Amino acid sequence: IPRDMLRTAVPMLEVLSMPSRPTDNFDALISELAAALELVRLNFLPAGEGKIDEVAIVRDGLAAMMAALEDPFSSYISPEQLAVYESRKEERLVGIGLQTETDPQGRLRVVGALEGSPADSIGLSAGDELLQVDDRGAAGLVRDSRLENALRGEEGSTVRLAILESSGRRRDLRLTRREVNVSYLSAENVSRDILLLRITWFSSRIHEEFIDVLESAESQGIKAVVLDIRANSGGSIIATRQIFSSFCGEATMYYVRNREQGNIPDTVLGKRQFSLPLAVLIDGETYSAGEVLAGALQDYKRAIVVGSRSGGKGSMQQVFPIGGALGGALRVTTAANRIPSGREIQGNGIEPDLEVRQPWPRMFVEIGPQNLPEEARRYQRDLKREKLAAVHGRDPVDAVWQAGDRQLATAVQYLREHLLSR
Repeated sequence: IPRDMLRTAVPMLEVLSMPSRPTDNFDALISELAAALELVRLNFLPAGEGKIDEVAIVRDGLAAMMAALEDPFSSYISPEQLAVYESRKEERLVGIGLQTETDPQGRLRVVGALEGSPADSIGLSAGDELLQVDDRGAAGLVRDSRLENALRGEEGSTVRLAILESSGRRRDLRLTRREVNVSYLSAENVSRDILLLRITWFSSRIHEEFIDVLESAESQGIKAVVLDIRANSGGSIIATRQIFSSFCGEATMYYVRNREQGNIPDTVLGKRQFSLPLAVLIDGETYSAGEVLAGALQDYKRAIVVGSRSGGKGSMQQVFPIGGALGGALRVTTAANRIPSGREIQGNGIEPDLEVRQPWPRMFVEIGPQNLPEEARRYQRDLKREKLAAVHGRDPVDAVWQAGDRQLATAVQYLREHLLSR
């Protein structure tokens, strides 16, 4: 070892050989970590002509550090993951707007294109097979969880697609990425006077669209609402508070507890606007902000909650961006919440007023962006049944499908018998 390297490395070895001990001295810990990284940088022999990727090492170290907290909701978010998170939060993305899903045989199928996106204008059909993205096979991108990032990118950049149509014709396409609007809300009438509103994610602006849709529906004679937040993993608590205040005039939606203070009432930002009777659908994949919303409406007896017990995530996370060469962000659990009655959500979930269990609840629940054409949504539903049939058999899956969404039917029946009949 060169003499100058020895002079640097020996003190580091002394530091690294010190016994581990709990400490509140973060400066000392940072010094030890820096010494360890410098030791690797000066002494590691990469294979071939390669060199150490210092940024990758530190990013992996951050991920391991967050994993050591043993909190499933705290993690390091890579720059690519952060870009996806931010676009989802703001209801926008820069890409081509193509939505895909694997079929039971593992082939990547086109579901459809977000309305108004670059992929919306090239005549793709639901069920077409996506073969390739740029120089990568689509199946490999799915296995590596890199497909979404491959379809996104800088505004004005291009992406090449290879598509196999159902007729057997191959199409090679080049599309230019641009900003695409995404909506996580859909609305449809389940009867002449009952509106079904589905929210698949609480984006930061969804309450604006929510209020617009409700005002329009009320002006057209809607008398009651079913709010479907099944398989909703959460999102913006501020937007959720606005939605809560659209139905309930109470000031406090939940109590929050952080490191510095005990239970603090988290007051609503908006004001009550609608007196329409309300039912809320939840299931085991309703988490976080959705659980707070359902629980608060239930506590104040403003809504009947129907379905199955929610997932039980009562903690709140904050995303702290990291600048410089590392990029990305740390997602850190900073608070816990409970609903107005004092019930803890974490580990308990929200129990519905009317429990309705049904096999394979995802069969009737739409997830992800909702601004897709009806053909795409229909294909998505068919694909779900095909996947279930491949595992459980065609007859039982068809029987459940023909019986229909019993959770939704129960909510509609309750509204009609107990509220609309008055």
